[in-house]
Amino acid sequence: MSDMSVYQAHKIGVLALTLVTASNMMGSGVFMLQTNLAGIGSISIYGWLITIVGVMSLALVFAKTSLIKPK
Repeated sequence: MSDMSVYQAHKIGVLALTLVTASNMMGSGVFMLQTNLAGIGSISIYGWLITIVGVMSLALVFAKTSLIKPK
């Protein structure tokens, strides 16, 4: 096996790299939510409730998708 074929097997495209970067940026938003809501005060509990509803909805979509197409 030549070095060139090994290099091409592990190549990441622009689209894949863009999607990985975007998902990392969106995923880190959950950890920054506490900092952003700290200045708001007691109303921030509503922000947490909205976040919980969104996360649970996303989890249910993934669960349903895995039942429809397991592999």
